[in-house]
Amino acid sequence: MKESGKTGWKRELERNEKHGEYHHSTRVKRRLYPSSATLLVLSVMPTLLFRINSRAKSQTVRQITAVFVLLFSAFMVIGRLPAGVHWLTDIVGAVLLSAGLYSSYQAAVLAMDH
Repeated sequence: MKESGKTGWKRELERNEKHGEYHHSTRVKRRLYPSSATLLVLSVMPTLLFRINSRAKSQTVRQITAVFVLLFSAFMVIGRLPAGVHWLTDIVGAVLLSAGLYSSYQAAVLAMDH
């Protein structure tokens, strides 16, 4: 039955809040497993570091890149939790998947170089 004055999405929002589901706007949006932002950041940033380290001759450039990659990755990954965008399991899953993707990429590149 329709509650008085409430549209379908408002009822769904209240039902999801009651059961601990997440929403971060007026429309219902559920958390996704794994965290796509974490997966993307932890796949791209190590790749950036790997490529810079293999091509840059300057130790200073390598160090600046390493610090940037570490800080950017940490803020992006850790920031997902307090922002309430993902559960810890979403982030852990993304970290594991991105580690596997990066390892596969690195192995393929190293195999082609030899």
